[in-house]
Amino acid sequence: NEVLDLSKMEGGKMSVEPTPVSCAELVHPTLRLVEGDASAAGTALRADLPADLPIITADASKLKQVLLNLLSNAIKFTASGGQIVVSAAVEPGFLVLSVKDTGIGIDPQNIAVALAPFGQIGHPFVRRSGGTGLGLPLSKQLVELMGGQLQIDSKPGVGTAVQILLPLDLPVPPMPENREPHRLATHPA
Repeated sequence: NEVLDLSKMEGGKMSVEPTPVSCAELVHPTLRLVEGDASAAGTALRADLPADLPIITADASKLKQVLLNLLSNAIKFTASGGQIVVSAAVEPGFLVLSVKDTGIGIDPQNIAVALAPFGQIGHPFVRRSGGTGLGLPLSKQLVELMGGQLQIDSKPGVGTAVQILLPLDLPVPPMPENREPHRLATHPA
């Protein structure tokens, strides 16, 4: 699917369907999808979301795809006993959604390689864990298609923080009838 999605992106055939998105309604179900994998890997997984985050305009399914990819990578590259935290904050003009892990990290000079299609870093742990090398490039392109930015800050042996910056200034379409934005309170795991 990632190959097909990347092909659509490169062919200019990928589109977004902007809708109102609640960060909590996106993050919590996505965490539930990967909690079994995190548990099997011996990795703690938690959300740290303020209750007063604004509703944003984004393509919820594509944003969920990006978040799933980032969480899968974090689980794959974080050893047993490590932790992964999904957090969100409002910065001037942006909602910042962050996935931070205590994994193997990436040498800053290799971040461009990790963001290139089929780019994989020559670390033995990376070779053992497999993958296509398409997840991060596709995630970056999907975020940019929604008017945002994807940034990576990493240090070998310390971990990686991936930030998704989504603009707050896009008009929010009205919520579908009979549906109010729902915000979930978060509790540290």
